[in-house]
Amino acid sequence: SSRIALEQRPAPCMSVHDLCLHLQLIGPPQLQRAGQDVTTDITYRKGWALLAYMAMHRDRWLQRTSLADLLWPDLPREAALTNLRQVLNNLRRVVQTGLPATPLGCERERIGLFTTPEFRID
Repeated sequence: SSRIALEQRPAPCMSVHDLCLHLQLIGPPQLQRAGQDVTTDITYRKGWALLAYMAMHRDRWLQRTSLADLLWPDLPREAALTNLRQVLNNLRRVVQTGLPATPLGCERERIGLFTTPEFRID
């Protein structure tokens, strides 16, 4: 029966280029890109909060204003949106580097984390 269980496990996260983004949110948060730990490349604590929130609401668009209000409730909206742009800029650099398809979607009014073959969340 253990053999059957092993055969039913999902395939490892790899693309044609052996690139993968693996986000671990159970236990201490970790992020690996192509097998390399890039956890410390996420500069801001709010970056982890945003990444976790988007992972919980993946495959759908989230309004920037709502996320800014959620992450910085005590700041004026424009200051919160500025902070969100800084956090997103850092996340884009970490998440998108070297991947053929990026899971992080960014538009003027909304952002989202989307499932791709190269992206795995635990």
